[in-house]
Amino acid sequence: MQPIFQRIAASGWFQWTVVGAIVLASAVMGLETEPAIVRRFGSLIYAVDGLVLGLFVVEALVKIAACGRRPWIYFQDGWNLFDFSILLLLALPLQSNFFVLLRMVRLLRVFRLITALPQLRIIVCALIRSFPSIGYVFSIMLVVFYAYGVAATFLFRDNDPVRFGNLARSILTLFQVVTLEGWQDVMNTQIYGCDRVGYDGLEEFCVDPEAFPFVAPLFFVSFVLVGATVVMNLVVGAIVSSMMTTIAEIHEEEQESLAELLEMERSRDQRSGGHLEQQLMELHDRLAQLQGDITHLRQDLRLAAIQQQRGEPSGPGSPPLPSPPLSPLPPPSGSVGSGPVPPPSECPPRSP
Repeated sequence: MQPIFQRIAASGWFQWTVVGAIVLASAVMGLETEPAIVRRFGSLIYAVDGLVLGLFVVEALVKIAACGRRPWIYFQDGWNLFDFSILLLLALPLQSNFFVLLRMVRLLRVFRLITALPQLRIIVCALIRSFPSIGYVFSIMLVVFYAYGVAATFLFRDNDPVRFGNLARSILTLFQVVTLEGWQDVMNTQIYGCDRVGYDGLEEFCVDPEAFPFVAPLFFVSFVLVGATVVMNLVVGAIVSSMMTTIAEIHEEEQESLAELLEMERSRDQRSGGHLEQQLMELHDRLAQLQGDITHLRQDLRLAAIQQQRGEPSGPGSPPLPSPPLSPLPPPSGSVGSGPVPPPSECPPRSP
């Protein structure tokens, strides 16, 4: 039974059925956000939800059965643990008091799409593997933000107290600038002063306007280049590098698995070949023994026939007769040189 479950678990139709169930569950969750649809089709929605849960249970049972007598192998895979944890949470008998929690748990089924599609698993694995590299990039970004934040606080605190009144506000404003969202307005306020640009309706906060026509462009352009271009490209590069490494490792694992499978098939063929050769030798010996028995039987039958023709008794007390020359035993039917058996020669006259 294990090979059958292995073929089912590895088949394409089974995997795409699971993907369809996940998509269906996600669509049902989206429909439940509309109270009018729930009131009208609530029973159908709950029936579909139960059907999806049943498909998830069947999927887990099939994968566990595919492991044969070692079901713990199923739980050695992190993705299987993730799927089984979601299944256990969905099977919890939560009461109506935990209805919102139940909905949040059911929402986790959407993330099962990551485990169902190998391409998404590669991307997630690459992101997880890139965390150390991204951490170093974020460390560089933190240093850059801190240095520019301190400089911006000293330079623009009097002119723009709303954005650069203290270090925390400066860093938050620089985060807005690095996203390239309205960074020109922030820069223009420092270039022309708060009394001319950027403080419409906030005039009471602009108590000490000051323009920085040369320093402000140099400051913000350099920060955008360093923060939004260099650092972000480093993050993308770290993710791409991790993805290439992950793909190469997966390819190597597939090659190793294929080599192990070919080695197992080769060793099994060798064992099967030796066993077949031994069986052929045994059959050859058995056939030679049967041919010898047939030869002796035909000789006895010919002697009995000759004695009956002469009218002599063919019992144990009758004198022995000289054996007529016998033709060689023909090879078995289907072999080379097979043909009809020649008639026996006449018996020589009996001496007085």
